[in-house]
Amino acid sequence: MSVICLMLLVPSRRTITRDIHVVYIEELSKLKTFIKKHSQRISLTTYTWTCIKQVNYMCLTVHFIDDEWKLQKRILNFCPIVGHKSEDVGKGVEKCLLEWGFDNIFTITVDNASSNNGAITYLTKIFDHWGTNLLGGKYMHVRCVAHIVNLIVQDGLKNKEEHLAISRIRGAVRYIRNSSARLQKFKECVASRKLDSKNLLCLDVPTRWNSTYLMLEAAITLKSAFDAYDDINFGYRTELSKGDGVPLSYDWERATLLSKFLRHFYYLTVRISGSLYVTSNNIFSEISEMDLLLKEWSESDDFELNAMGKRMKEKFVRYWGAIEKMNKDMFYEVILDPRRKNGFLNFSTESVYDDGIGNEKSLALKDQVKRDFEELFAKYKSDYATTTQACGMPSTGSIGSSTSLSSVASKSLIEKFNKRFGGKKSESSKSELDKYISGGLEDDHEEFDILA
Repeated sequence: MSVICLMLLVPSRRTITRDIHVVYIEELSKLKTFIKKHSQRISLTTYTWTCIKQVNYMCLTVHFIDDEWKLQKRILNFCPIVGHKSEDVGKGVEKCLLEWGFDNIFTITVDNASSNNGAITYLTKIFDHWGTNLLGGKYMHVRCVAHIVNLIVQDGLKNKEEHLAISRIRGAVRYIRNSSARLQKFKECVASRKLDSKNLLCLDVPTRWNSTYLMLEAAITLKSAFDAYDDINFGYRTELSKGDGVPLSYDWERATLLSKFLRHFYYLTVRISGSLYVTSNNIFSEISEMDLLLKEWSESDDFELNAMGKRMKEKFVRYWGAIEKMNKDMFYEVILDPRRKNGFLNFSTESVYDDGIGNEKSLALKDQVKRDFEELFAKYKSDYATTTQACGMPSTGSIGSSTSLSSVASKSLIEKFNKRFGGKKSESSKSELDKYISGGLEDDHEEFDILA
């Protein structure tokens, strides 16, 4: 730059480093002030992994709703940690919170590694010492729903026949994609078969079932092009025979079934993984819908679907088999959705508990949720009502941040509920919470946003 402009004095690298650090400190101070000013309680998500160089990392993200009822998300820290043991994770989170000066934690979402249970226990004790542990940490531990769904699907894919069908299609895709000439020839086959498909061949990552779904979706629509390519390329069959072989008609049938099976869980994962809009109010309905779906598969006359459904149901029961043992914050979010409230909670639990005593279990759960929710509401009211309007409920108008992703959802349970209870009114009660719960339901539509 000094050659282009002789009057420009280029600062040294030390000066640039110092200036960058000054800007960082200023922005850090602004962000700390913003979060403390605009949040009563914050929720955290933490994720740990080991890179290819065997260095352990942790990412800590904060989520909160500001004074204008807007969902906020910020990454607090991205740092190396000693290891993945419970104490290492717990101390890593503690250190970060001390640096930021945050102690008003509501929930911490973690995956289902056993070490995270110990980390939550460690942090619960720390927050107790700080005197900021909300109701003894009753709602702190939140299990990552997407991670549980991943474990359930992985169990469903353990059958050897599924593995062989996927492996053969993966081999065919890899063979074609490994050469630009082969890929060009394959595109000519697509054109010759007049396939009206915008899907391109994509190779999956075997350990990530969602990428396997995308690979199968693309390959299935191009099946006839694979057949045409086999007719004109003699090396195709020869090369694939060295591995698992060329995909057979039975493999394509299995792949089609698997694709339909994976589609539900793929879009479910997409919906619950949103970070720019609220998803927590839909978690319980998604879990209930999944339970009903797995029950249907487990009772199917199709042997393969039946076996797959039973394997997945076993894993499902391990984490969500007892609704009454789930983090009850999940139920409060349903109640705070003005389209659902208590009615949907009762309706869905009765649908899930179909063993003849569903109504009894549903009523017991309803009573317990009501007591615990009133306790949480009273705690918030005593802590925040003097300085904010915390005892007021969010307005129930419509908003548009949930976006069209919600339209992809399987809504059979929700649709049944809307037909039965939509628009019904009930008597008002004394407390602010009871008045909200007993009020009428809002109309359900794609553009609805719970934070409006």
